[in-house]
Amino acid sequence: MASDTKPYIPFAIGRTTCILPVSEVRETLQLRPITPVYRMPPTIRGLIQVRGEIFPVLEIGRLLGIPPAEIPDHKRIVVACLGERVAGILTSSVHGTIEIADESFETVPHNVGSDAASFLTAVARTPLGVVGRLSLDRVFSSEKLRPAT
Repeated sequence: MASDTKPYIPFAIGRTTCILPVSEVRETLQLRPITPVYRMPPTIRGLIQVRGEIFPVLEIGRLLGIPPAEIPDHKRIVVACLGERVAGILTSSVHGTIEIADESFETVPHNVGSDAASFLTAVARTPLGVVGRLSLDRVFSSEKLRPAT
């Protein structure tokens, strides 16, 4: 029986490659000015406006526990959406689209840090190397995105 494959958008955050289903990516943008907002957590870089819509830009690397020194300059923004929730994700690069078979996914290894493991649903070996499937639901629900009180 042929395996089902689905298209994903891979993007790099430093040396870490994450993927999102194509259905959860609205578009990718060149880096543009981001407006900082007072008292936002460090996981939110600020706000951007795209065609009249304003939404936050997230530092996913911080959520995943990647040290800032290991993240080169951000060059792209992946605009991700899940239902009505929209956010930009700062990335080092975007690698087009890849097809991944459902059976290629494995559980996140136990030795992956708890920060990363809490936001990844699975990992897979691909021509790009090992990639982690990011859960937008877990990201958007994270306490680490709540403003300081």
